[in-house]
Amino acid sequence: MNALIFRFFDICLLRAGPQDLPASTFLLRFAVVVNIAFGTVMAYPDRGMPQALIEVLFDFALLTLLLYGVLQWRQRPERFAQTLTALMGTNVILSFFALPVVYTITGKPEGEVAGWALQLFLLLVIWNITVMAHILRHSLSMHIGYTLVMSVSYVALAGFLTLTIFGGAA
Repeated sequence: MNALIFRFFDICLLRAGPQDLPASTFLLRFAVVVNIAFGTVMAYPDRGMPQALIEVLFDFALLTLLLYGVLQWRQRPERFAQTLTALMGTNVILSFFALPVVYTITGKPEGEVAGWALQLFLLLVIWNITVMAHILRHSLSMHIGYTLVMSVSYVALAGFLTLTIFGGAA
């Protein structure tokens, strides 16, 4: 288990790719469940438990559908399980570090939020996008520039759809 955790860290540090993970259905399911749990805990203070879970499940479904579609388009469907596992696992690692920052920011009026917390949160978002682009680069066999655009586009689309469908903070 420690080897897998370190492998996810290596992917977060751009030293490994999704191909370095085992193609395991169990690992994929485990990573998905833990990712959904972390996402729900992160969204809970602003959204409440049921709403947070619904939004996290929506984000997971959107990511899964788009990933499946782009892998089909690039004729690499066999890479789906390892790619989704890598995306879920690295998101758990990054969410672990983001959790205290999110709880520092959440629920405070704008003027009371520490500048360092906002800067650190922005840095973590940028790193998450970078890791996503790195994973997609390996899975899609594309230039990092293209996958960076794809990653930023996904984050923007997911944010827009979530706000449009579910509205602002509760």
